[in-house]
Amino acid sequence: MQKIPSACVKCAKCIQACTTYQVHRDEVHSPRGFLELIEGVEISNKAGAALQSCFLCAHCVSACPLGLPVDFAIMQARSRQKKGVFERFYYFLLRHRFLMNVVFSVMACIPACAFKSKEIGVLFKLPFSHRSFLSRHKNLPRGQKSSTGTNSANVYSPANPLAPIKLIGPLDPRKMSFSPRNPSNLPASKEPLAPLNLTKPLEPEKLGNKGQKRRVAIFIGCLANYNYPSTGEALLKILDALKIEAILPRQECCAAPALFGGDMQTTLLLIKKNIEYFEDFIDDVEAILVPEATCAAVMCENWRQVLLLYEQKEWQDRWERIAPKIMLSTVFFEKHTELSSLLKSKPKKEALLTYHDPCHACHVLKSKEEPRRLLKQNFAMQELGDSQKCCGFGGVGIQLNNPKITRAVGKQKISHIVASGANVVSAECSACRIQIDALLKEEDLPIVFAHPLELIAQNL
Repeated sequence: MQKIPSACVKCAKCIQACTTYQVHRDEVHSPRGFLELIEGVEISNKAGAALQSCFLCAHCVSACPLGLPVDFAIMQARSRQKKGVFERFYYFLLRHRFLMNVVFSVMACIPACAFKSKEIGVLFKLPFSHRSFLSRHKNLPRGQKSSTGTNSANVYSPANPLAPIKLIGPLDPRKMSFSPRNPSNLPASKEPLAPLNLTKPLEPEKLGNKGQKRRVAIFIGCLANYNYPSTGEALLKILDALKIEAILPRQECCAAPALFGGDMQTTLLLIKKNIEYFEDFIDDVEAILVPEATCAAVMCENWRQVLLLYEQKEWQDRWERIAPKIMLSTVFFEKHTELSSLLKSKPKKEALLTYHDPCHACHVLKSKEEPRRLLKQNFAMQELGDSQKCCGFGGVGIQLNNPKITRAVGKQKISHIVASGANVVSAECSACRIQIDALLKEEDLPIVFAHPLELIAQNL
């Protein structure tokens, strides 16, 4: 990985794609500039601040003709920087799941509206659930080799019903009071809105033998576990409708917060723990479903990079056995089940929907059409201008250190959502949900954010 900066040919194709550069408009805050800083023997305070301004959106990786993993080089460089007290405490919690459960259950007693200032990062407005998704479903089979008996097929419990999502008709953006307060140096997109595409979805591919009980594992992710458990409830309801058995294995954080912040020791620990847990059941499931784009991207791509960087050959081999079965939820449902056909038989909704492409979904996992094909079965959709543009969340570090930058980028995304006229916006990423939902609520906009699985489950 130390060779990445020297491999850059300085072609500048990455610069216009860079989220951070769109705000700062200077060479230092660009992928080329970041690589120059990384080549230094020591990272000064100024250089460290510049590196902390990177959103790790991977747009530069997609734009680079050589495909250089600039984002991972920045994660590695951040490991050479000192960590703040809050960050160290957070990484400590990631290494100790029991304590994290306790702390986050206490956080549920603090209403998200307690932090009203618009000068702080939206991370401080994150709602916490009193009961995590994993704790709600302790009765689900865990998938360990030592377990006995058959797994229960009842994966969705009526005791945890999904709250209905209030859907109204399309909105007229001309009648909204939202006025984007973006810096003048953040240009508006000139990309026109795409026409509605209501073409027939592709026929799903089939997995498994007919008559054989289908089974998947669920890796829920921390945000869906602690903050948005309705995502997991929706996933279980969909699996139940498809008569696919689910197991909820023991699992740790995917390590994204630690990795993005540069805590490589915590990252390695969590990677190895998860691989060990997954090995217990991997031969008994078709897939490990992940309803979070960030988690799925980290598990499919960044785990490999970390194990390669630290020459963990044995663990690389163990990861390679598991990796092909790790799938974003909508990718599995669209490609490997009859969900599209099932949804097609259901009535259409009056709401107008627009879709935001999470950075990790479209730039790392190369997934864009799958959630749209599923949602188009029941919703009229209006494409979002610059749908692949970063929402501006960026992770814990940038939310703590550069909240103004995250808001500047976020406001640009909100302006596109308003311009679409949609009253529902969706994305398969809870990090995007934090950012977009908080900014929509700050402006009192009558637009609902819903995970695609929540919208799909509501139609079943």
